[in-house]
Amino acid sequence: MKYSKRSFHFAVFSVIILNVFYIFSHIERNPAWQLDDLVGFLIILLMVCSAMGVLSGFIAITEPSNKRKWVGLAVNASVVVGVILYLSQ
Repeated sequence: MKYSKRSFHFAVFSVIILNVFYIFSHIERNPAWQLDDLVGFLIILLMVCSAMGVLSGFIAITEPSNKRKWVGLAVNASVVVGVILYLSQ
């Protein structure tokens, strides 16, 4: 249960970061706001959290089956694949 719980927590944290990106995309930007550094930090944090969540999910495959394990692995893997597809354009 240890790694499946971590994978689920990383998935929840990744979804929160994605929602923050969505909010930042709808905020009108002006030269007085310095959001670029914050967005760069959040991108790195999103990739690190998703990668750690995927690794925790793969390690958790040996644990007894539960919904959190599969939800965490699916969310983290989809975020990693989505970011890779976005960056490959």
